[in-house]
Amino acid sequence: MMEISREVLRNCVGLGLVACRLPSMKEPSLDIFEAVKAVSPDSPAWIIGVAMVYANACGNPQAACAFMTQQRISAETGNALARAYLGLFLVMARRRSEAATVARAVVADGQDPDAVRLAQSLLDHEIGNA
Repeated sequence: MMEISREVLRNCVGLGLVACRLPSMKEPSLDIFEAVKAVSPDSPAWIIGVAMVYANACGNPQAACAFMTQQRISAETGNALARAYLGLFLVMARRRSEAATVARAVVADGQDPDAVRLAQSLLDHEIGNA
């Protein structure tokens, strides 16, 4: 198996995240994240990326939430950053109460500073007192 540097992997994820904003780039974006999964199956990047494709390129945040759930991401389980993104997708899907539960759990865990920042931002600016 070919070794791929972290920088190349990070660049692939970045390219996929930029591309997934365009409906015409749905399939190429999914291909990028499938490649990331093949190289780094334990990384949350491919899960977040595929969910972003569903939310953005497909315009279906409900599908993003369903995919995250299929990958065993919830308020209590999964990588902290993936959990924070689940909160974002729940907000996008207008499921504020569930988003609040997820975001509060991520903040309380405090495992990952980036995850905590995203979750706290959702609580402060998108969810409020749900």
